[in-house]
Amino acid sequence: MPEPDPEPLVRADDRVTLAPTDYQGGRRSLTIDVSKVSPDMPWCDWILIVGTEASDRPDRDGMPVSARAVKEALRRPGVVARGQPPGPYPGLVELARRNREQYPHRWTRT
Repeated sequence: MPEPDPEPLVRADDRVTLAPTDYQGGRRSLTIDVSKVSPDMPWCDWILIVGTEASDRPDRDGMPVSARAVKEALRRPGVVARGQPPGPYPGLVELARRNREQYPHRWTRT
């Protein structure tokens, strides 16, 4: 049995950028600002990550998302960024709130 990692692969407040092959059922690249991580079970090849999507698309940015990320993918350099950086487009939600006709998405009304 492999030794457990001294530091968790991913934790809350990290930003995880996954390719479609890095998570189960992946159809597109996915960037998650992590809010919760399932316990790391040594016999599983994946870890459940829950958070919000960081995207340049207004209809996806800030939406709740979860993914079963493959552990080997999380070990690659650049996939996990410690500490959540600012979103790719700071102020996007505020921009959408001020321009509802241009960004008519559900999350702009919260």
